[in-house]
Amino acid sequence: MREERKAIDIGRKVIIPPQNEREDRSDFVRMTVTVPPEIYSKLVDEMAQQKKARSGSGGISGVVRDALELYFRNR
Repeated sequence: MREERKAIDIGRKVIIPPQNEREDRSDFVRMTVTVPPEIYSKLVDEMAQQKKARSGSGGISGVVRDALELYFRNR
């Protein structure tokens, strides 16, 4: 079971620190998602910000995983 990561509220944004740089994804399920161009643009922007800040899980998949984890945690 994955260790729970705590969200960090930094004003207008909430970030989830990376579990580690080489997170074991061997038990993950691969999926394909189609999103509108506006959402894709936001994902790319967030990915670039995380890479610049050297935080997050890296890549668009990591941004989506973090967003989904945060969404379901707050339901």
